[in-house]
Amino acid sequence: MDIVTIQNSINKIIQRFCQEPFCYFYEEDIRVDLGSELVHNFKTVEFIHKNIKINTSPIKFEYPSSFASKQRHDIVLLKANASKNIYNLDISIAIELKLGSLSYDRCAKFKEDVLKLIGGYSNKEFTGIAIYFYQDNIDAKLFQEWFNETIENFDIINSNQIIIEQSKVNTFIITPEYILKAKNYRVRIKI
Repeated sequence: MDIVTIQNSINKIIQRFCQEPFCYFYEEDIRVDLGSELVHNFKTVEFIHKNIKINTSPIKFEYPSSFASKQRHDIVLLKANASKNIYNLDISIAIELKLGSLSYDRCAKFKEDVLKLIGGYSNKEFTGIAIYFYQDNIDAKLFQEWFNETIENFDIINSNQIIIEQSKVNTFIITPEYILKAKNYRVRIKI
């Protein structure tokens, strides 16, 4: 099952991150590790583009969303549709990643990622995953304050593994000590 494969790949990266959070300097470092893991774990699939059959990984990077804004997602799992255009395929899972620390804050950009996932796919069969890897150990209550206008509350997960719920937006904050999972969002966007 696709969601389990993605969940297992993400959990591998979480394990690495929690052991050595500063081995990742920037978000792109995490994206490369996760992307490599996902491409390796998914078989190639066939897509049609201008009546030509193409066998490729369903995992793609910086793929544009299908809603009006055409904002790009860090990593996506594509699925074939009736379109004969590889630039207009359905996205079944989109992943947004951020890396931050006390010296390199990315909270505002992470909020934008969460809103992008909530707003773009509010009524579709879609799974969104937003993950903020935070390198420093800080009080979990600070995240509640920082994300208060977007996320109503968090659950603390005391293991180094996440569980992804299908057909919804899943938001996680990963620190070396704990994981926070968004329970409820304050934002309701209709498209």
